[in-house]
Amino acid sequence: RLVGALNQPGGITFVGGEVQAQDVSFDTSAFPSRVTGVEGRLKFSQGGTTFEDIAGRVGTSRFRVNGTVTAGRAGAFEDFTIHVIGETTELVKFLPASASSTVSSFIRGPVAMSLALSGLSDTPHLRAQATLTDATLNLPWAGEKPANAPAQLEAEGDITPNGLVVRQVDTVLNPLRLSLKGKLVFGDRFSIDASLATGTVALSSLPEWLNRGGLEAGNLEISLDVK
Repeated sequence: RLVGALNQPGGITFVGGEVQAQDVSFDTSAFPSRVTGVEGRLKFSQGGTTFEDIAGRVGTSRFRVNGTVTAGRAGAFEDFTIHVIGETTELVKFLPASASSTVSSFIRGPVAMSLALSGLSDTPHLRAQATLTDATLNLPWAGEKPANAPAQLEAEGDITPNGLVVRQVDTVLNPLRLSLKGKLVFGDRFSIDASLATGTVALSSLPEWLNRGGLEAGNLEISLDVK
């Protein structure tokens, strides 16, 4: 959509447009694998770009994107969500190297993930939720969760010029919730300054695969400082 006078220099102004994608494929340095089968609608305006059910594949992973990125120096994410389903070995390629190696040592197998971005596009706030039911989860001090056992990972933090800064990570193994709060920095180097707490949990209610350290009955509460 263009407006303005044809007979005046600079008289034409772009005010908006739409692109309907149907089975589009392309290569980009932003992704580790070829993007294929893209479908959905992009709406452009002077105020920004809106993604409407943009879905496709990166390698073997499936994704869907919705939301708006506003334009201008103070560009920001508004109601911006990304849903991804794929193998851990492929999804970790999108993470900083320090985060990739850490995640790979704990999680193996298929993962369903939801990401929500908000705030300035240069330094957005990130909220993530990963369903790990079909994956194995290795907790060195607690045991290894087998596939088909329910588990969920929740994280919140910020994407900065120096890397990913995570301020809270919750590992949910009903009824147990391992809550890590503080500061985890995934950049050129990994650093951590955080506290881990579980709250009070009945030993009899813990998943069978979880190591109880010889304890059989009663309540358990764990609190640790990690640096």
